[in-house]
Amino acid sequence: LIGTGAHARIVVSALQRLGINHIEVFSSSGRAEDFAATRGLRAVSPNDFETALTNAELIVACSGSHGHIVDAKSLAHNASNPLLHSRESCLLQ
Repeated sequence: LIGTGAHARIVVSALQRLGINHIEVFSSSGRAEDFAATRGLRAVSPNDFETALTNAELIVACSGSHGHIVDAKSLAHNASNPLLHSRESCLLQ
């Protein structure tokens, strides 16, 4: 999960209701630790972000940051061909 705002809270709630309990969260604004701690998630540090992308089965981008956080190069080493969902579109990589 990328982002810690309102959309991210809704996504976490929905995933947990579906029984998905291993959720990692990254925030380019540095709010991942607090967000994760209050929801039983694992915060991903900037140093671990590329590794988290490599291992992800589903990537949900809920960040309000400008520009791209995830691009084709970031996903090149992910063998599971993750589903990438963002507020703008849903793309199968």
